[in-house]
Amino acid sequence: NPGRFAEFIRAARKARLGRGIGLPGRVAETGDPAWLTDVNKELTDRGIESAGGLNLKSAAAFPVKVDSEVLAVFEFFSDKELLPDQRVLDSMASIGTHLGLFIVRKRMKRRIAELATLEQQRIGRDLHDDLGQQLTGVALLAKSLERDLRKESSPHADRVAEIARGLKEAQTHVRLLARGLVPVEIKAHGLIKALADLAHSSTKRFEIDVRFVPAVETLPRDSETATELYR
Repeated sequence: NPGRFAEFIRAARKARLGRGIGLPGRVAETGDPAWLTDVNKELTDRGIESAGGLNLKSAAAFPVKVDSEVLAVFEFFSDKELLPDQRVLDSMASIGTHLGLFIVRKRMKRRIAELATLEQQRIGRDLHDDLGQQLTGVALLAKSLERDLRKESSPHADRVAEIARGLKEAQTHVRLLARGLVPVEIKAHGLIKALADLAHSSTKRFEIDVRFVPAVETLPRDSETATELYR
């Protein structure tokens, strides 16, 4: 019956406890599970007067940690008098360790994704700013050489024109690659616009009719999720 505990939950959430203060504060400080068979004073000290009508009697808390670092504390209350049980305490400690490892894996996964994105952005910038600019410069030189050769009616003018066109196409491909690695339009216009542009550029690049048809009107707006889906 969630409604029975609604007032207690609201009051408990308002309480702010430092390390060493209250049951969860003590667990956070020591890193060990703890048990209370009389929670009245505990709740009174926290200013949770609304718990009286619930007739709460016992409480237990255990840490979620990795090595010696406490990442979180889980706290449980009961309206029955429950004596400390070493088997339960051991199980709670084991669960806390597994949860801690899960949190660390999530953190590592997020960090790896961030590092991969940063590296992709760096490669994209290098492609655009370095290789792209070099291709642009060489293409301009080729175009200038083509004009000079045509003025001289040289038979090599057409061959140089082909080289200039090839450089132009390579420049376009580099720009498309850079945009794929650094999809700035995701932040500016949203994922749907980015995917529509990707379909359009793929059509032009590979000469295959690619269409993007969104099944929904909106997609995730936060940059991290949108970028992962885009890739």
